[in-house]
Amino acid sequence: MSTEEILFKPSDYIALGASLIALLAVIVGPLISLRIARRQTISPMRQKWINVLRSKIVEYVTELRTAILPLEGQYPLADKEVIVFYKRVVSIRIEIELMLNPEEEDHNKLISLMKDSIEENETKGKIINKKKLRELLDDTKKVLKSEWKVVKIGK
Repeated sequence: MSTEEILFKPSDYIALGASLIALLAVIVGPLISLRIARRQTISPMRQKWINVLRSKIVEYVTELRTAILPLEGQYPLADKEVIVFYKRVVSIRIEIELMLNPEEEDHNKLISLMKDSIEENETKGKIINKKKLRELLDDTKKVLKSEWKVVKIGK
């Protein structure tokens, strides 16, 4: 064999380069498509989660704010009404808790603020802590803003 037979011709390098590029496209193309599809699926789901969380927090705070006067004795509620009210508030709180991630500190703070928004008072029974409700709204805004940033970048 002569050395001329072993060496590749320039056309062989071009064909090899084209084959490598085609192979790379076959491997990388589906990975990119998968990542784009995942973003297109998760972002709308996360956006819906943000909207539902916002709605549930509003519902929770509204229930407590509208109950402040009756629970302070200005509009006395019958025992049965208090039980129905308290059951509804606890149900909303639990639903919100189940939407939150217990591994995230700011989510745990929301849960704590919800629990602290209704206090046990020795003389008045259950009372609503207006300061905790305000903190709950402020911290909810922070959580929603950080989650919205994640949606905007498409994670």
